[in-house]
Parts: sequence; C-alpha cells; structure tokens
Amino acid sequence: MDFGPLSREQRFKPGVKWLPEGSLVTVEMANRDPDSPNTVVTDYYQSCPRTDRDSTIASLLVSCMEEPAFDDLRTKKQLGYTVSLNYHNYEMVAFSLTVVSQPAKNSVEKVEECMQNFVAGFCETLKSWNKKIFQSHIDSAIQERLEPDVSLEEEVGRNWGEILHSKYCCFDRHLKEVEVLRELTQQEVCEWLCSYTQKGDSLKQLRVKVESKDSLPKAEGVSDTDGPSGGPEGLNYVLLKEHDIDRYKDKLQTFTS
Repeated sequence: MDFGPLSREQRFKPGVKWLPEGSLVTVEMANRDPDSPNTVVTDYYQSCPRTDRDSTIASLLVSCMEEPAFDDLRTKKQLGYTVSLNYHNYEMVAFSLTVVSQPAKNSVEKVEECMQNFVAGFCETLKSWNKKIFQSHIDSAIQERLEPDVSLEEEVGRNWGEILHSKYCCFDRHLKEVEVLRELTQQEVCEWLCSYTQKGDSLKQLRVKVESKDSLPKAEGVSDTDGPSGGPEGLNYVLLKEHDIDRYKDKLQTFTS
C-alpha cells in the first residue's frame, strides 16, 4: 500500500453546532437507570467562536462563579448534592451549570428556576464586587497559568487540548491568556456575561434534563413553549425529546474554524 500523510482536505475538521440566537432549547430524556431517583439539569450558555480573549473571559467567569453557585444552590437552597460549573472552548466558547437533584425533595421546575435566577443574579453580583475582590480572581488565574510544569504528565495535559483542536501553533496559549487577563476590566467581564446570558437577541442557551421516572412529563414531540419559569422574555423556546435530537441538529449551522 502507498502510505503517506493525509491531504488537508482529507483531515478531520472539528465542528460545533451553532445554537440559534435568541433561543432556549430544552432537551428532555429519561434516566437510563429506571431505579435511580436522580434528575440532572444542565444549562449550557454558548457565546461565540473561540478567541483567546473570549475563552479567557469565560474561564475566569467560571472560577468566579463556582463558590457562589455552590453556596447558593447547594448550601442555602439545598437543591441537590452536586452543583458544578464547567468551561467549554471546543471551537465555540461556552460555560455550563449542572445540578443533580431528587424530585422527591425539589421539583425539576424549581431547580430550573433557581439555576436561571442564579446566573441572572450573578450579573448584578459581579457588578457589585469591589476592585479588590475582582483583582484577586485575576491574580489567581494568572498565577495558575504561570505555574511551571513539574512533570511530563502536566506538560502533556496542558498541551493536549491544542492537538485535539488541531491548533499546533498555540502551545503558548497560557501565556497569551495571561496577557489578556492583565488587560481585562471588571466592566468588560460583566458586559460579556450579561450579553450572553440575559439579552434575548444574543442568548444561545441549551438546557438538558435527564429525569428520573418520578419527574418525567407526559408531553412528547418538538414544540414551541411559553418558556420555563424564570426564563427571559421574548425568546424562542424549543422543547425536544430524545428522539428529536438528531432531526433538530440537522437544521443547525455547523461552525468550523
């Protein structure tokens, strides 16, 4: 056989489905374990194509939100035993908030509303922080990125994402992010968060609900709804069941860098 490198046209091109602007898309599916009492709700907020600045802002926001989210949703409201935030930068910049709960203690509707209200309220919380609090998060993020690799495993872990994304010229991304962090202002970070989580024309939100048998709704099929409680007004609400997912994805634009 004639072996050789793949041409650029033959190489895999990673892509991400672009959620429609001004929409909250909800996917409902049953827990695979029929005996499990747990329901999982994830709110995924998609922003824009990946850039060093946008991905750094999203990463910083997740670190700022982690402790307040745990304190509000788990400790104070006791919605569930797991509350987590994650940052996503695969082609598109996004972040997600996940709560694992039990419908016997808190209804799914209550969990959804509290999650939505937390994100909306954090916009105001961030605005109210004094400069010292905000700067402490900036300093912590810079220090984390400037920590030297003490093992080959750490170095590979830091760079492997660049290989997965086919960004072979960005092995110094952590240094570029440090430059961005040193330039960021509290106002810019606040405006970024509010723009992609509150404004109807730029909001691209995906809500995934994996529900226990005790909380599954009876409605089926793709439909527009009036929106979940606590959701922003003026949005296009779409409700999907598990068997609708592929059909809906086929309608969406795929973004590739």
